[in-house]
Amino acid sequence: PAAETASAPNMFGDPQGDPSAVSIAGNAIGLNETDQKAALQDYLTTGGQNLDPETTAWCAAFVNATLKQAGKAGTGKLTARSFLDWGRPVSTPQPGDIGVLPRGNEPWMGHTGFVDRVEGDNVFMISGNEGNAVRRTAYPINDCLGYRRG
Repeated sequence: PAAETASAPNMFGDPQGDPSAVSIAGNAIGLNETDQKAALQDYLTTGGQNLDPETTAWCAAFVNATLKQAGKAGTGKLTARSFLDWGRPVSTPQPGDIGVLPRGNEPWMGHTGFVDRVEGDNVFMISGNEGNAVRRTAYPINDCLGYRRG
């Protein structure tokens, strides 16, 4: 049979997003700031992000740590919107892409995570610091400020 790992190029000629990053992120679902804090800190530290998730917003740290564990460079920054300058923009998100959402009242504030799947008008993202945990959450696809592929 044909190789199932092959992917069609997008408008930039890039293959789909990084499925290894989504797999790594998916394995972290459930890690949280309370009863899983030590495991969460280990996950972040293994990815080069040494911080206390109870005192520092960590969604960008989660994405950076996951990318490092997948063998890719992130932004190295703790701001979600830093990922708007990472990789290349894509108009149609695919699994493994990074999505950036607005959050809060300040223009620098945001939330970021990995696209897990798209269903209809919703994008399901795996992100850190979603209710103080790593979770898979659905968002309206058009609510994202941008999708990026590295």
